[in-house]
Amino acid sequence: RLDKRLRRHGEDRELAEAVKFHRALEAGDKDAAFATLADVDDRKTFATKFAAEYDKAGSKGYGSAEAAIDANLEGLDVDRAKAYLDGKPMVAEAILAKQHLDDGKNEAFISVLKNHQGDSRALCAAYRSKFDENLVDAIDTRYANKPDLRDEARAYAEGDTLKGKAATVKRAANKKYLGFIRGTDEKAMNEALADLSKSDVKKVAAHYDKLSGGEKMAARVHDELRHSGRDLFEAEMSLKGAPETAKEALDQLAARAEYERGGGFQRFLTNRFTKKG
Repeated sequence: RLDKRLRRHGEDRELAEAVKFHRALEAGDKDAAFATLADVDDRKTFATKFAAEYDKAGSKGYGSAEAAIDANLEGLDVDRAKAYLDGKPMVAEAILAKQHLDDGKNEAFISVLKNHQGDSRALCAAYRSKFDENLVDAIDTRYANKPDLRDEARAYAEGDTLKGKAATVKRAANKKYLGFIRGTDEKAMNEALADLSKSDVKKVAAHYDKLSGGEKMAARVHDELRHSGRDLFEAEMSLKGAPETAKEALDQLAARAEYERGGGFQRFLTNRFTKKG
């Protein structure tokens, strides 16, 4: 629950954020601390309010937000927090990308890149400015022996979203659990295919063709999901592309209604117990 100070100062946004940030630091909750900093709009006022609320005379006083950061964080976390405090959120995101990449947190790293599909150049520029290294080169080095991850990360870092989606589908189809058990990441596959126009479906398929050495995306998706019921249905709908006419929209609505009435279960049984799927 919010403490009394936070409730009392709820209408004073910067003071409320200062209280939340202090509380997160004291609790060792780095995620909450960074989330608070990322949401701060008036950073100068935030810093002033923090210094006044937690001055050195207090029992938990620091004198400044910077001093609080130095006292409670370490390593690149300090640089990341101060980047937010200095009004440089893209530098903070570049630092987060570096942390995930170095720590081998592959999904978290890819997530940062996806979050910046529209401003990938700014992210790459911030990364180079902070670490004097090209982000794409760092990706190539880190994933030299993991081509699926390399292709996906490179595409998103270079701002090629459709190529990134193709690489996501490819990696999802080649998913390995515990490092060696073959499987499929159905969720990632369907998220990559969702909400594409017909034109974009064709472009993603073309990228997939090149990335996989000629393998057809639709055939691979169907093969991977043939026993997955709803996942297969959703993928098939996505591969049609977003409807462009009223008739296409009605046809897709009818197909979805049929699936929900039970046609999907019948299709699942057919796919499950026939060799073709």
